[in-house]
Amino acid sequence: MRPGTEDTLIIAALAICFALALAGVALGVVTSLRLTRPDEDTALPPGPPPPPG
Repeated sequence: MRPGTEDTLIIAALAICFALALAGVALGVVTSLRLTRPDEDTALPPGPPPPPG
């Protein structure tokens, strides 16, 4: 290998790891913001009451 190639590969690998970590955090934030909350209108209404006895 030519001089400096190893450093370039290490920097590229670290940049890829950083990009993947950043994408994972962004995906987690988007997912948590899109979760439905029980007080929203999209929540299911309560079912029928159980039969007596």
